[in-house]
Amino acid sequence: MRHRVKGRRLGRTTSHRKAMLANLATSLIEHGGINTTDAKAKELRPFAEKLVTLGKRGDLTARRRAMQLIRDKRAVKRLFDDWAPRFQTRTVDGAEQEWNGGYVRILKLGRRKGDAAEISMIEFVTGDAVAPEKECPAPAIEAKPSEKIEEKNEGGE
Repeated sequence: MRHRVKGRRLGRTTSHRKAMLANLATSLIEHGGINTTDAKAKELRPFAEKLVTLGKRGDLTARRRAMQLIRDKRAVKRLFDDWAPRFQTRTVDGAEQEWNGGYVRILKLGRRKGDAAEISMIEFVTGDAVAPEKECPAPAIEAKPSEKIEEKNEGGE
């Protein structure tokens, strides 16, 4: 029984799983978003959130801890210099608030063609959380192309 056992094995040994998460996190930091399977994305989310929290701390100890986890100097530099400052505060309905968690989102993309595995895009949340003020008016609906063709045929005869 696996009651209260957290995490997924993902069909890998412990060292392989840790290396895979480090590589996925590095790619996420470098590109801002990546496509991967649902299970990997769900495992990556808490790992990436903890890295951003380390980046927000910004001290030497946090940098060293991040280096232990992802082992890529460029990614750690980008995390601390580019991504972490974006998540210090956010504006919600015109008020500045401290941002605690929720730095990463997972969007489901559907199934992969080869093996029908569920694919998701995991990306950093960007922008401020602002409630929409008003809805955009719907565009005017034109006649369908098939109706236009019928009109031309009737007019030409």
